[in-house]
Amino acid sequence: MKPDGARWWRFDYRRPDTRKRNTLSPGTYPDVSLRKARDRRDEARKQLADGIDPGDQRTVTGTADADAFDAVAREWFARHAPKWAHSHADQVIRRLERNVFPWIGSKNIATLDAPDVVETAHRMPPDPVFFSARPAAAHGSCPAPA
Repeated sequence: MKPDGARWWRFDYRRPDTRKRNTLSPGTYPDVSLRKARDRRDEARKQLADGIDPGDQRTVTGTADADAFDAVAREWFARHAPKWAHSHADQVIRRLERNVFPWIGSKNIATLDAPDVVETAHRMPPDPVFFSARPAAAHGSCPAPA
């Protein structure tokens, strides 16, 4: 019970990825009835059984779509694409749509962390043209490879 008299329903669980303890609050009494609190607890248990952290899921669904990585990346792309050649802009958005958005596109940008980005990078197929020194050499930005 809080000093102001509010009573919180609580659900303690372990995060599926780190196994650390966490507490989720389905709401306060009397705003949330016992039946509703139990329904929310059961929903969180189903998410845990599927390997989804209910706290992260709540954060993602509780925020606007404008904070999703997909929306932020598309805004960045729209701002920078006019400065690029049409073919380069097409290549950039195609790579994002094929290799990044399926994995982290729907995640909230505030909850996105380095391991998520690294894991996504490891899933990308190697692109020999992208990592080649020859295109850079052709533009005169570095000496030609030997």
